[in-house]
Amino acid sequence: MGDNAEYETQAESVEDEPRRPLLCWNDGELGYIWDWEPGTRVLGVFADLHDYESIGTTSFLSEGVPSEADVPDGLSEYYAKNADGATHEVIVLAPGDIDPLADAAEKLRDGASDMQEELIAGMLEAMVLFMEAEPRRSVFLFARTL
Repeated sequence: MGDNAEYETQAESVEDEPRRPLLCWNDGELGYIWDWEPGTRVLGVFADLHDYESIGTTSFLSEGVPSEADVPDGLSEYYAKNADGATHEVIVLAPGDIDPLADAAEKLRDGASDMQEELIAGMLEAMVLFMEAEPRRSVFLFARTL
C-alpha cells in the first residue's frame, strides 16, 4: 500500500507541472499543436534556429501572441522589453523553411545528449508536419509559451 501511495503522489506532481504549448494560427484561430512537458522555461530555441541556421524571417521574445495578419505591417509592438516580461518566443516561417527545419530537427535528434534536446527535436518535427499539412499557406507564425 505504501508503494502505491508513493507512486500516486509522484504521478500527481508530474500532472501539476506547468505545460508550455506551441501555438500556430490556422484559419484565423490560434491553435495548440504541440506541448512541452514538463514545462521548463527555455529561452532562445527559435532565436538559435533563426540566427545560426538561417531559418525563418524573424524570431523574437514577445508579450502576447501576434496574429499572422500582423506580419506584413511589422511585429515590433509585440517585442518583449526583457526576457522576464516575455510570455512567448515567436518565429515566422515560410514554406521554404520546411526542409531546413526538418534537417535541423533530424540533426538535433541524432545528436541529442539529453531529454531537453530530444523534446526540442520533437517540437521541430511537429512544426514540420504542421507546415507540410498546409501547402497553400505563405506564412506560419509559431509561438512557444514560455
